[in-house]
Amino acid sequence: MACRIERSVLSFFITAAKREDAYNLYARNGKRWMNISADYSYTIRNLHVFGETAMDKEGRIALLNGMLLSVDTRVDLSLLHRYIPPSYQTVNGNAFTESSAPSNEHGLFAGMVIRPAVGWKIDAYMDIYRFPWLKYQVDLPGRGADYLLQLTCNLSKQVEIISRLRVENKQANRPDNQTVTNIPVMIRKQGWRTQVSSRLNRGTTIRSRVEIIWYDKSGDNPESGFLFFTDCIYKPLMQPYGVALRFQVFETQGYNARIYAYENDVAFSYSIPGFYDKGFRYYLNLSYDLGKKAGIWLRWAQTVYPGKLSVGTGSDEIVGNKKSELRLQFQYIF
Repeated sequence: MACRIERSVLSFFITAAKREDAYNLYARNGKRWMNISADYSYTIRNLHVFGETAMDKEGRIALLNGMLLSVDTRVDLSLLHRYIPPSYQTVNGNAFTESSAPSNEHGLFAGMVIRPAVGWKIDAYMDIYRFPWLKYQVDLPGRGADYLLQLTCNLSKQVEIISRLRVENKQANRPDNQTVTNIPVMIRKQGWRTQVSSRLNRGTTIRSRVEIIWYDKSGDNPESGFLFFTDCIYKPLMQPYGVALRFQVFETQGYNARIYAYENDVAFSYSIPGFYDKGFRYYLNLSYDLGKKAGIWLRWAQTVYPGKLSVGTGSDEIVGNKKSELRLQFQYIF
């Protein structure tokens, strides 16, 4: 069994003052903040339990407890419960939560992994949560749920297929509300993604993905989106150079149906941009090792929006329908 106690103290040069918004009622203020936490973990046979209890400067307590259980060589289960009251506040805290900050959330997560046969795997989870107090752009205590089902199939050592369905329900204010209190409505977002990866040889991999998003805010102007890309990654063995190419097309009915896609970048960097509207994108990454201590990377990317007269807004506005990016990175290790 392992146990640990930590204490974190943070001081500011000026007094932090909270904004006078209803959802900000419990926000921290002052020039000094402190958190104390104690965590544990214990393993017995095929069961692993873990958790953490935290307390802030005002004595408000947050709890997180979970377990991992191997029911069989082919079945694994996970369970995690979180109780974080709206009054609990932390500056640099991080926890398994739906919100970006660990506060104002009670939830239960349950996951399962099944390996029914060689080369096949099923992943599934559900995360049900509620917010006891108001949130930004949610004027009443709310609730939500997140569900995922994913199938992975390795047809051979060279070919892998991953297909998943995700459904997310959460509440938000109506943008066209005319009443004193904005009664939140349920937002339903569904996504389906399938990706096929094929290793042609030891140095070449082809990867293709198709993804569709459906966004519905209680039947008010529903939106949908589509994205497809193909990658070609070439990194021959015992050679100093590498090449990564991508061609992508996308089309969405609005910003709410935007689709995110991970992109390779220069060394020690990556990007996950969100795509909306209608267009296509391509990029080229080149790398070359200049010995054991040096390397050089070049990346060029361009997004084209057919029929548009400008791209972006404000200081980021570009005249024309193309947005281009160029990066050059050189590294030398002393």
